[in-house]
Amino acid sequence: MNAIKSLDRVNQRGDREISIDEIKLDNIISHLSGLIERDNLLPTELNDGTEVEKALSLAMLAMTEAEKRIERQQKRIKQLEKLSITDELTKLLNRRGFLAQLKRTLSSSKRTGVGGALVILDLDRFKNINDRYGHIAGDRLLQKIASSLKLKVRDSDTIGRLGGDEFAIILAGLPSSLVSNRIDEIQAAINHLHFEWENHKITVCASIGRYDYSGIETYTELINLADLSMYEKKQKKNNDQQLVPQIRQTRIPTL
Repeated sequence: MNAIKSLDRVNQRGDREISIDEIKLDNIISHLSGLIERDNLLPTELNDGTEVEKALSLAMLAMTEAEKRIERQQKRIKQLEKLSITDELTKLLNRRGFLAQLKRTLSSSKRTGVGGALVILDLDRFKNINDRYGHIAGDRLLQKIASSLKLKVRDSDTIGRLGGDEFAIILAGLPSSLVSNRIDEIQAAINHLHFEWENHKITVCASIGRYDYSGIETYTELINLADLSMYEKKQKKNNDQQLVPQIRQTRIPTL
């Protein structure tokens, strides 16, 4: 009886959220089971219907509240899971989230035989921007890069920020020639990115590497191969820039 009276009081407090800890559901179920097993109920246990009906009603309330609490907990877990794989600054996948998706993509590619490409992008001289204009300017630039990348990929593609100024894109199921076109579009978008900070126009450029996968690679192999491609592009760019003043110095003057 005490358990039912306790639930009766809870039922009257409909104006506030009920905590399942207050309900003592086990006690209610035990009491209800005892009533069902009895052949007869005492006259004192009858009040506007049988005590069994009342117990059933209150037990249903308890279970409803328990389901609501479980639903709230599941929703909270999903929110925490999403936060754990999201880059706070750019709202893209962080390294953890991106690598998890890359593993799933490679597993699918191995099963279906449909490949794709992993693209890795690294901003050139990003440290100079941070050093000259400050980290807030650098953060704003990273956000603009993220927004620009979103406009240049399909909904089925995956973008992530691996860390610092390094981004990665999974182009699943895209033929090699179309991957090249997509990279050219991304490169052009970044080169023409309009970024100003404190009345200074800042030139933005990036080195982009790629590796076409077939599904037999591990995710670490794929990351390393795409990374190597990107650093080769960056090194070539640096070498070309160093050659320009040397060519000017050795140029023979015309008479």
